[in-house]
Amino acid sequence: MRILSLRISGYRFFKDDFAISFLTSEKVFASDLSSGVRSLQDKLYMNCSVAMIGSNSSGKTSLLDLLNKCYSFLLTGRWMYEKRDFKSDHINLFLCFYNDGKVFKYECCLSSPLISPSESSNSASYITGAFIDKERMFFCLYKPSYRNDLDKMAFKEMNLSKRLSDLAVFSDYFHFSNDVFYLSSSLEANQMFELAFNKRREIPPQCFSLFLKLMDDSIEDIGELSIGKAYYLKRYGEEKIVLKAEDLLNVISEGTIRGVLLLELVYLSLKIGGVLIVDEIERSFHKNVVDNIILLFNDKKTNKFGATLFFSTHYAEIIDSVPRRDAVFILHKKDMVIDNISLYNSGIRTELSKSRQINSNAFNTLLNYDLLMEMTELIQKEQKRSE
Repeated sequence: MRILSLRISGYRFFKDDFAISFLTSEKVFASDLSSGVRSLQDKLYMNCSVAMIGSNSSGKTSLLDLLNKCYSFLLTGRWMYEKRDFKSDHINLFLCFYNDGKVFKYECCLSSPLISPSESSNSASYITGAFIDKERMFFCLYKPSYRNDLDKMAFKEMNLSKRLSDLAVFSDYFHFSNDVFYLSSSLEANQMFELAFNKRREIPPQCFSLFLKLMDDSIEDIGELSIGKAYYLKRYGEEKIVLKAEDLLNVISEGTIRGVLLLELVYLSLKIGGVLIVDEIERSFHKNVVDNIILLFNDKKTNKFGATLFFSTHYAEIIDSVPRRDAVFILHKKDMVIDNISLYNSGIRTELSKSRQINSNAFNTLLNYDLLMEMTELIQKEQKRSE
């Protein structure tokens, strides 16, 4: 299952009818199918890696959060209610997704549950799922003649029965495998550490050892003596030591922990053809690590099962590793409203590298120059005062 496009109104600071499509817009050549493009079906194409870039507070994290919520919604049939998601009293959601030779369209209205968790003291009456109303669902058998154009498709409405107010009508119709992984930038070191050890049980030992060595080549091995309580650490040329989890976090860098977790998720995504969503992919890493992760998803030799990587970054040079312009989305916020545009539809000269276009401030993604100069002058004045 893959989300092909989404449209939403009433969500956080996003503009009403905020829309994004993950289908390819540029012409797809035969060579693209082995380097950067996945064929879901004949002439139905998606990019293997999709980048979100923009200035601070432009909506990159919010968009990846939304994408993760949409995948979770399709997997579980429930939209976990968070008050901060709602700009008003409701959200209108439109999803288009592909599964098993068919393209589906789904629309609904999400609103606050009748009893929200914060309003009830009785844990038995907690309702964490948003109220789901005004649902409609359509399907279409995909034909090559549609050529990636959703507007050409002949959709038929489905008649699905509703069971619960916080459960989507499609929940009994679909039974998707949970192949979506999300590495949020808001995770604390202890949370990443716990996740890394949980995922370690799902990958071969030699892979974990290699991931660990890539992130910190002084560490020979780390292991659990008591699940979640006691660990051992062995560095090359040193004796093995036993530590509590909180003490171990003091001697291993956050970058090492996040790096090992990310590489585990990359391995699992590629193994099952899943979806990996990574916020601030460059955080704590050398650019070479990030470039190689993107390459793993774009190369058909290492991505045989059609895994997809969605990521955000602050650094324009990283998106030069993304092969196609229609796989790069620029997020921007104006008057507290978030919108996006794909690099392909930007009208900027194609002969320029992607990073050069971003760094030339063609999309107003750089920090305000006047404010930077004001900050510099302020620091200089304060230093003169202290002389």
